[in-house]
Amino acid sequence: MRRKFRYGAGLAICSVITLFGSTACGEVGETDNTTEPDVRIVVRTHTTDLSFPLDAYRLSSEEDMVLEQAIDALTAKCMARYGLQYKATPVETPPGQSRSRLYGITDEREASVYGYHNPERRPSGTSGKPARTPDEQAVLNGKISAFAGKKVPKGGCAAESSMTILSGPHKVDNVRLADELIFSSSAKAQDDSRVQSAFKKWSVCMNDSGYSYESPVAVLEDAQTFESPTPDEREINMAIADVRCKKRHNVVGVWSSVEMGYQSVAIEQNAEELKEIKENLRHEISIANDALAGKTE
Repeated sequence: MRRKFRYGAGLAICSVITLFGSTACGEVGETDNTTEPDVRIVVRTHTTDLSFPLDAYRLSSEEDMVLEQAIDALTAKCMARYGLQYKATPVETPPGQSRSRLYGITDEREASVYGYHNPERRPSGTSGKPARTPDEQAVLNGKISAFAGKKVPKGGCAAESSMTILSGPHKVDNVRLADELIFSSSAKAQDDSRVQSAFKKWSVCMNDSGYSYESPVAVLEDAQTFESPTPDEREINMAIADVRCKKRHNVVGVWSSVEMGYQSVAIEQNAEELKEIKENLRHEISIANDALAGKTE
């Protein structure tokens, strides 16, 4: 089965369903939440180019694309064995998409035009998924055992190509550990006293502008904010106030600094497993590059 490498915006904003995407915080053990980590709070106004400690144990956007392209190349080669064509589903990855709304909106110019609506969101019904014939679909997904007198691999060409790329040197029990630790660290950061203090200051600031919310997360949970296809004047004004209050009280700087601290603790407490995951990822990238260079059968 083809693995999806991309993760939606808003990893730090857990259990929120918005126009930016859907996220949920997994519960991860093996971490101590009794002590708040020592961190150096920095001043920060946006998150587009922000790097976190656990990024080292996940694929970058560029590496995601390499693996996707390699799997597509091997899938096409497999389908060709049966005289069938394979057209990959187009994948769009706008620069900075995965981080630009990590803590909600932070760009005042963007807020003044789009409010809380995501300018990068694709309209519904434009997925670009290619049409496939019944034969192509059957061989791709392994719905049949043989085609054109040849045996079809278990799970089809999609499974064969994925297994070729995603076969690392270590058997990792939880390949999503890094992502779960990101969610867990995010949840802990939101409960941290320093972040809560920043939220309270932000809340007072928003209240002074006529908006009653306890935290930036509460804004995103307000479904009424996102009901209209386009932002109205109230939404735009509120988004602008949101950005200004975040900047005034360094909400993004405090929030991100604290979250990085919890991620560093998580790395220390899960060092061996994360090391194996990282080695597997390096192996996958190497195999993917070989596949794109035509060195993989």
